[in-house]
Parts: sequence; C-alpha cells; structure tokens
Amino acid sequence: CQFIRAEPQTIAYPQPAGWFAIPELEAISITPAKLIILTEYESDELWSKIKKDQIKIFNDNETTEISNELISLKIDKKTCAFLELKCKDVNNNQNLLRGTQSNLHFGFLDDYPHDHAWNLKPQYWKFPLHDIKNNENVEIKIEDQGYIFSSVLIKRTLGNQKSDVEQKITLFKDIPIIYIDWRANWKQPFVFLKILYSTATNANVSVSDQAYCAIERKTQPTTPCDKARYEKIMHKYVDLSTPDNRWGVSLLNEGKYAYDTMGEAGDLRLSLLRTPRYPTPAGEAWVVQERKYNKEKYGHDVPEFSGLGLERCRYALYPHKDGALRDHSGNPTLEVKKRAEEFNRHVIIIPNINENEVIISNNLLISISPSNVYLGAFKLDEWNKDGNLILRIVEGAGFDSEAEIKFNPLLGNKLKNIQPVDLLEREFDKKIDWNKNKSTLRFSIGKFEICTLKLFLC
Repeated sequence: CQFIRAEPQTIAYPQPAGWFAIPELEAISITPAKLIILTEYESDELWSKIKKDQIKIFNDNETTEISNELISLKIDKKTCAFLELKCKDVNNNQNLLRGTQSNLHFGFLDDYPHDHAWNLKPQYWKFPLHDIKNNENVEIKIEDQGYIFSSVLIKRTLGNQKSDVEQKITLFKDIPIIYIDWRANWKQPFVFLKILYSTATNANVSVSDQAYCAIERKTQPTTPCDKARYEKIMHKYVDLSTPDNRWGVSLLNEGKYAYDTMGEAGDLRLSLLRTPRYPTPAGEAWVVQERKYNKEKYGHDVPEFSGLGLERCRYALYPHKDGALRDHSGNPTLEVKKRAEEFNRHVIIIPNINENEVIISNNLLISISPSNVYLGAFKLDEWNKDGNLILRIVEGAGFDSEAEIKFNPLLGNKLKNIQPVDLLEREFDKKIDWNKNKSTLRFSIGKFEICTLKLFLC
C-alpha cells in the first residue's frame, strides 16, 4: 500500500486520507483479501527493497517528466502543455502527440440569448475568449512520489476573473494510463471551456462509447448534417486511432460527456464547463412552482448563472495498440471498452465475510467469449422477485458472433434452466444451446445486440 493524504477542503468533493493498493483480481469473481499492518522495522525493510521501483519524476529548467516502465509524459513548465506522450510498444515508442498545445484550455463566449444553458451558441468557435490564457500564474510541483503511484500538481489561473484551475496528473505502477483529476473554482460567466489534446493519429473517425454500442463519426465532416453535429457525445470513452488501426489514444471519461474533433485530424477537445445564464423554464413547468416555494419558505433565489463555483472531474489518456473496435487486421477488439469500464467501475469491498461463506474463491464466476462479447448486467430478477438471476450479454464491437458462456461448476450445478428474455425480462423464443453437464451456454449474437437471459436456480 501507499499512503495518500487528505485532499484540501477548498476543492469539490474532497476525499479523506487513505491508502492506495493495486491487487490483481479476476473479473466477475470474489477474491478474499486482508490488510496486514507492518511494524516500523518491517515497513522500512520493505521500502528499502522496492524503493528502486518507484515511479520516476524528472525536472529540468524547461520540462517535467513523469514515467513508469510503460508510459512517459513530458510537460512544458511555462504553459503545462503536454509535449511528449510515449508508450511502450505503441507507435514504435514515438511521440503520440502533435504540436505544443495538448492540455491547454480554450474558452468561447456562451451568451446565446435563446434557450440559454439548454443550447450552445451557434458556431461558438467563432467567438474565442482571448483572456483565457494558459501561461498565467502557472505552477507545477511534485505532489506524490512512491512505488505504487506518483503525481504532479499543475496550478494556473484562467480568465479575467482569475479562476483557479488545477490538474493532478498521476501514473500508477505497471499501468499504461495517464490519470487526470481536473479541479476548478470558476468565477467567470458566459464561458464555454474546453481542453485540447492533439494526437499524432491523423484519425479520420472518432469512436465514442454509447449505451451498449459505439458510434463512429468523421473527425472532418463533409455533409451538412454531419457538420451540424459539431458537439458530440460519449459515455465512458472517446477514441482517436490511426486510419489503419495500428494504434490510438483514448480519452476515458467518468463525468464529462461532450467533445468535438474540430481542428486538424487527430485533435480532440473535451468540454469541461459552461457558465451561461441559468435556464429559464417553460411557463407550465413544475419547477416554476418549486422555485416560488423555495423562495417563500427558504429564501432561496435562482442563481443568475450556471456552472459557477467548485467543479471537478476525472478522465484519463490511454494509448493503445490497434483501434477501439477493430485491430489492424480487421478483427474485433474491446480493450478500450474494458479499460473504460475499469475506470468507471470501482472494486466492491465487502467487509467481514467469513471465509467459509465465500461460494467462489479466486475463480471466475462466469467466463464469456469471444472478447467482443461482454457482461452488461448480472442481477436478481426485479420483476417477479422470485430469487432467480438475470444475465445480460452484449456484443460491443459491431460483429456477428457466436457467444459462449462458461459457468463456474459451483454456480452451474445450481442452474435448473436458462430462458431468453427481453429487456423487460419477459420470456421469448431464441435459440440457445445449454449443456448442463458442462455448465456451458452457446448462442448467436448480432452486431451490438443485447441478449438477456434468465437463470432459474434449483
């Protein structure tokens, strides 16, 4: 474990002090674990053995570089732009970024008088805010340095109201991902704020995660309808890969869902915040009465602007081989989707479990193949509440496939029958091959198909 200090109360959602550890876990499994407190002597002895493996941070007069054995990032000290991003076995370990503007903020006027806050100002990119500069009050310092993770903290002020903006850049041992914790105390109204990452992919499409699917969109649209979709949406990731799908860079997302790819091919701008006037409701909307009630009873006024004050989000940059949906040979791959799910879904810790009560220890509960088919949900039947289970399987790369599910024998022996159901968990006919003796289920699944199954327990 490596200790992490409590976060300051001046940022949004401050976290208490704690510990970081990197356990190796099997997916869809229950893994017993315990925490052993070492004596001071044991701790010092352990530290002396592993100190040489700590994540490295290098400083010179112009740059700061943070690296582990898999990935390295070089940052300009004057603007805190990302100058170099290199990853082992990706693009022959060459720089994955282009130019000197990655990680810089760009602001645009957000004063659309119609449906403010609901809609963007048309062609907002024609109204840049020149007071959003990236070289004012810039500071970069080492925040943490250890054998599990190291981080640098970037501080700067942006805009005419001198809004404080921070980024905590973290690398973990043996993980080829740049983790970014973005924080702000934003004061300036009428701003649409974005952050740019210019990749060297020359990508002609972006791939963005959606609900049980993915969408490919041209980075340089040509038709009027595509040009009108200048602001794009994602759920857990957006990816830019080379046209031949040799390699790419994904932005893994936990809470910001809009981006654009305007600019040169390979550019990606993440939308961070907006501060337009607070939205005006329709006259018949219930919120009109709610606002009146809050004013009369609590003295609460409606804010003049949206988005002012403390703001925070987490995202990450993940360089990878192949594309987001297909490898360079055209075969399906979901490695980016897997990383995005891991970024969004935290390990569930169940305290005080008696070891004798653990049904399955260190083994997979279920395994699913091929790799482009994944688990969407595994839960109790919520309609009939009969104690049976619902298993939702999804094809995630856009390929017709033959799916196979292998159940751990301890679970498979408890299954009486398996019945396909729809999303409302109503039974319907679909051909499946259930081999109870081998605890194996096979069935066909189409492109981005959602297949839901009800598991009847003995």
